[in-house]
Amino acid sequence: MSKYAGTWLRGALAVSASAAGTFQLQNTYGSNLIVTDVLIYITTAQTTGEARKLNVGAGSSNSTDYENLIDDVSLDATGVFSNVANAGTNGGIVVWKSNEYINASAQGGAPTGLVGFYAVHVIDISS
Repeated sequence: MSKYAGTWLRGALAVSASAAGTFQLQNTYGSNLIVTDVLIYITTAQTTGEARKLNVGAGSSNSTDYENLIDDVSLDATGVFSNVANAGTNGGIVVWKSNEYINASAQGGAPTGLVGFYAVHVIDISS
């Protein structure tokens, strides 16, 4: 990772009802990082017929539902969602502490049929 340019971490969304089951990352870079952007790209909406929402956040546990990046974005529609445009009540930009996690969790059960991807931009601005 370039120290000041940052890097993108990306992957596919998983269909899971577990806390931190949609995707999970651990900060193994050895320093605190600032999460500037979280992008969720849903190519196929969930098909359960019940409202499902997604929370994304950073914290100390690899099995906790955090919502300090994205809070309650709907999984019922396709498109691109972010922590800037779709932060919800509690979302935004956060410090991702060394050895902590970024977790994404579906609310209300497994989002059957969901297909999509995530990209997380992090930057190290410490000296």
